[in-house]
Amino acid sequence: MKRITCKMCRRMGEKLCAHAKCASERKPYPPGIHGKGKLKRRREVSEFGRQLLQKQKIRFLYGLSERQFARVVKKALGRSGNNPGTILFRFLETRLNNVLFRLDLAATPQMARMLITHGHVRIDGKKVTRSSFMVRPGQTIALLSRAPLALSGDGKPKEPPLMPSWLSRGDDKRSGKIEDWPDGAKEDRLHFPDTRGIIDYYAR
Repeated sequence: MKRITCKMCRRMGEKLCAHAKCASERKPYPPGIHGKGKLKRRREVSEFGRQLLQKQKIRFLYGLSERQFARVVKKALGRSGNNPGTILFRFLETRLNNVLFRLDLAATPQMARMLITHGHVRIDGKKVTRSSFMVRPGQTIALLSRAPLALSGDGKPKEPPLMPSWLSRGDDKRSGKIEDWPDGAKEDRLHFPDTRGIIDYYAR
């Protein structure tokens, strides 16, 4: 899983990383020695270009390789009778490392993956070591007592982020539960772009 860097944010044109002072805010132009010049010469982006940008943005946010992401999209397209965009959103949001991050049990998705692979995570009391594990409604996720809690850059406990409506955090701040499937509501999507362009990109 690649760490989201400020260079990626500048390439995408918006802040995606967890840094308090992202370079994309100071330098709102693409990286490289010709970055500023690209702003003046920027042409209208084609439909294919917009779809590609959306795909790359989601790949960076969820830390997936091209092969992993294509496999998830193919799985979403194979579900008949449902909106593939909504199914894709569910598949990505309910990955175990993403759920840990959304519950604020890990500072970043990369830290969540480390906690999982090191055996610090339990689902309904059973150890799970796969970041791609799909958590289902009703299941409870918990961290072992020796696992580190999410900290901010200065080493102090983080302020809890806005909790998605489909999740609930335990009173012990080391556990959480999925109450329902993520439905793609506006307040739950965060940086998640329109999925229709991504589905069309892979359906061509």
